Amino acid sequence: MKNDFDQAIEEYSVAIRLDDMNFSPYANRGATYGILGKYDLAIEDLSKAIQLGQKCVCASLYYDRGKAYALQGRYGLAIDGFTTAIQSGHKDCDVYRARGFAYFRMGNHGKAVADLDEAIKIDPKNGGAYYCRWLAQSKKEMSAQAKADFVKARELGFATGDGNKPEDQKIIMWDFPSQPVAGRAQPKTR
Repeated sequence: MKNDFDQAIEEYSVAIRLDDMNFSPYANRGATYGILGKYDLAIEDLSKAIQLGQKCVCASLYYDRGKAYALQGRYGLAIDGFTTAIQSGHKDCDVYRARGFAYFRMGNHGKAVADLDEAIKIDPKNGGAYYCRWLAQSKKEMSAQAKADFVKARELGFATGDGNKPEDQKIIMWDFPSQPVAGRAQPKTR
């Protein structure tokens, strides 16, 4: 018996065979591949959706593709995706948090802190943003701000680690995908 995600992939594949110029099934299938951890396939489909899509939708797709790159450890490509998402109008806390974490992983702590400052400005109750900013600041120096961020992240219920484990990265990138696209049917989880 197939699980709901495999069934969704089959249905999106049928939709693509019926109309391969429609961005929506590529976006949805790509997001489903991302949920399953099949990041190469996710990137391939999300890239095709971006090629076919409309600007208003593409911002979210660039963000999703950036997350897939980040979860593969391809932080430069992830930063490019997050930056394009921001430039295309996707300016929420999550995209700044994700790009800040990618900058942190690349060792650019100054840019990481700047993005995480923006994420916290947008959503002061986002524990993940405080956690990431603490990581970036603690690599530079253990400032009073870094200590305050550590405390705030814990107050907001965000588990803390060193940001180097795969599970830390998945937590920071949060769920895949960012938002439903064009009436995306959400597979049921068991």
